Amino acid sequence: NMIFVMAATNRIDAIDAALLRKGRFDHCLRVDYPTAEDAVKLFAYFGRKFRLSEAQVASLVAQHIAGAGDGTGDGTGDGAVGEKCVAADPVYVSVCSPPLSLAAAPLSGAEIENICKERALTSVRAMIAQKQM
Repeated sequence: NMIFVMAATNRIDAIDAALLRKGRFDHCLRVDYPTAEDAVKLFAYFGRKFRLSEAQVASLVAQHIAGAGDGTGDGTGDGAVGEKCVAADPVYVSVCSPPLSLAAAPLSGAEIENICKERALTSVRAMIAQKQM
């Protein structure tokens, strides 16, 4: 007797206002971008999923999370704080000394997954190229 309609969009601004007025949808839920701390956890999770080393995950965290590297976001100087963020405990949950914030635009979980997947693919390509030499 009941019909449930679920929809998702990344562009709520592109939806016609007539579809969003009362009576069309009973509830609208907004899922925001992850916080910097949650982004670190997502990097760690996807890093494990794609079998990245802790150093690789620390480098990604330092590149995309301000306060976790040398501040340049260029991948250099990613060591100290970035590694502390990732290797703080087995689940990679961290307490970083400088406050964390997203370095540029916020990243969705899917974007973080793709960043980790690309790093894994780059590593595989490098290993294949090295073996062919």
